[in-house]
Amino acid sequence: MKEESEYFAAKADLPDWFEYPPGFIVLVKQGIVHFAPWRLVNTQFALNVYPALRDRYKREIFPIAHRGGSDDVVCLEKGCGETVKIINAYTSSGHENMEEFDSFWSWFRYAIDDMIDFNS
Repeated sequence: MKEESEYFAAKADLPDWFEYPPGFIVLVKQGIVHFAPWRLVNTQFALNVYPALRDRYKREIFPIAHRGGSDDVVCLEKGCGETVKIINAYTSSGHENMEEFDSFWSWFRYAIDDMIDFNS
C-alpha cells in the first residue's frame, strides 16, 4: 500500500470548502484503499482531476474514489454536505451524474456489493 500521506493533500492544496469524509480517513488508516474495481484516489490523482472536472462541468466537485475500467469518479460537491456522487468524468455537461448517496459509508456499502459482484 502507498503511504497514508499519499492520500491526504496539504490543506493549502485543497479547495477551501473540502474536508475528507471521516470514512475515507478510517479506510486509509486501515489500509483499505483498493477494493476492485474501486479504489480511493491518491493526492496526485485528486489534484489532477479536480480542475478538469470543475472546468468541464462548471461545478465544484472533488474526487475521492475511482472505478477502474470506467470513467466513474466518486466526488464530494461544494454545498452538498456529506452527499457522495458518482460522476462520469468524460461525458457532456448535464449528463455527468450517475449515482448519489447520502453519505460516504452508503457509497462504500454500494462499492463493496459491486466488488463482490465484480469478483464473483
